[in-house]
Amino acid sequence: MHTPREHFAIREEALTLVTTQIAIQLQLININFERIKETEWELVRHAWRRHPVRKGLKIEFNWLAHRNKRRDKLDVSIWSQGVLCGLFLAKLSRKSINVALRYLESNPYCHPLSGKVIPVGLIIAESFAVSYGAYQVMVCRPERHLIKYYRSFGYELNDTDLQRERRNCKIRANSLVKKL
Repeated sequence: MHTPREHFAIREEALTLVTTQIAIQLQLININFERIKETEWELVRHAWRRHPVRKGLKIEFNWLAHRNKRRDKLDVSIWSQGVLCGLFLAKLSRKSINVALRYLESNPYCHPLSGKVIPVGLIIAESFAVSYGAYQVMVCRPERHLIKYYRSFGYELNDTDLQRERRNCKIRANSLVKKL
């Protein structure tokens, strides 16, 4: 387990790598990353969750509570041009084997990174994995309609689901994995 000081240093290294990778892979600049704060959670709870597209979804996830649970959680608020564009939460496994992307939420209103929050989130997860020395990234419980999209970034079903897919059976897709 890393000390708080080590976590801070690794986080800074990862976010520097994120900035570089986003500029190279997505040709995006002027993106800022911070820890998730209470004010951002309030914005999500009062504005994002009341957006007409999300109003009936009954999303109960509390970003702030999950961020504060354990120090091995990797939380990032994604900003561009002064607008909160997305929130990211992942967890480092105990032995630093993998980084598991648990939650990624995009601002439902028009924002500078519209349509790009998933690629940005995956770059963040992969950069944390590289910085912590993990060898894989997992996307936990992906939305079914996004599985094909995640796979386009090199994420794959686990072996059991791959076998089910080959037999034309319904996949479970509890996680998608990318080996680094």
